Amino acid sequence: MQERSWALRWRNPAFCKRLLYNALQRDPTPDPGNRPLQFNLSWLERWSGHFHAATRLADKAFSMMDQKQDPQGWSKLLVIKSVCVYSLGELSKADAILGESLEILGAEAHGRAGIEALTVLANMCAYHHDYEKALSKLQEAMAIADRLNLVYERSHILQTLSRIELRCGTVEAAIDAAKACLAVALKHRNAVNLPYAYEVLGAALVKAGELEEARTLAAKGLVAAQFSQDRRVACHLHYVLGLSLFEEQRFHEAQAELESGLLIAAEANYHHWTRNFYLKLSHTHEALEDHRNALGYLKAYVTLQQKMFTEETERQSNDFRNRLEFRLAHSKADYERELRTRTETLNAELRDANASLRDLNARIEFNALHDALTGVGNRRIMSKFFEPA
Repeated sequence: MQERSWALRWRNPAFCKRLLYNALQRDPTPDPGNRPLQFNLSWLERWSGHFHAATRLADKAFSMMDQKQDPQGWSKLLVIKSVCVYSLGELSKADAILGESLEILGAEAHGRAGIEALTVLANMCAYHHDYEKALSKLQEAMAIADRLNLVYERSHILQTLSRIELRCGTVEAAIDAAKACLAVALKHRNAVNLPYAYEVLGAALVKAGELEEARTLAAKGLVAAQFSQDRRVACHLHYVLGLSLFEEQRFHEAQAELESGLLIAAEANYHHWTRNFYLKLSHTHEALEDHRNALGYLKAYVTLQQKMFTEETERQSNDFRNRLEFRLAHSKADYERELRTRTETLNAELRDANASLRDLNARIEFNALHDALTGVGNRRIMSKFFEPA
């Protein structure tokens, strides 16, 4: 079932999800030697924006798998968890999980198993404005996909490339990458990446001022997202629609699209996009001269931003403290180990010195009591046997 659903999940993720859940209900016990059904389900739930469900399924799959027997599967689950916590605003935790995934892969990071990890790493680098490193990781991932002719993965890489090029400000490059992504997704009936292809192309066209075409593509993307039941990309597409309408000063229509997107983002606890919607709705209400609601959305934006910043700061502080405590414990253990080694060495040297001293004393006593030439006992040794009366 797991293998049969592998390609199906790209072409019809909603049907594949139902199929796997039904199979899981019939027989929750995994086949010996195979990955559990929760493995694929966590991947599907992650793509549909159900981050908490994806995390729970990944944890369940972890409990049923052996890292040593399936390091690639273990790494894939870590990537899924990394994306989920990243989408929920836990950036430092996402970095740590992704780092663990790449560490487990080792040299395999340069093969098929490393494509998704490299793509997610590129996204995180772009979030931290390290665009050069982000593009380098995508080039590495694309080289692997091209070498192995992995068409589904290639579409995902192109989608990420378009998003990063747009953040860099290279709009034409973003449009080219998005068009290539859309062409690949349509050709190979990639239902997972198709709505994202429409979304990134629409976002790039908004930036280029092609607003009507952007809305046409975003509308197609919403239909594709409905087919794949992906609420995460539906949220993105509503933002593209709202932004294009805002640029044309159709503020009431923009408000409706942005509020639809906000509802999806809030239901999914998708903090990054919830924050984006709050800010854009504040601008929209300000343009409508509805200052009360504009202020309300702005306050909601500031509150969420502060909450995300505080939680991230606390996580980073806890991570730093844990790393420091680990280093201190490690240093203490190293010191105690070195002290034991030195003590043992000194004790051994002392034992050797005592033995040498005993040998030397024995030689001195022998030389004092024996003739140096013949080795026969001299007058001193005889005096030991004939004590004066």
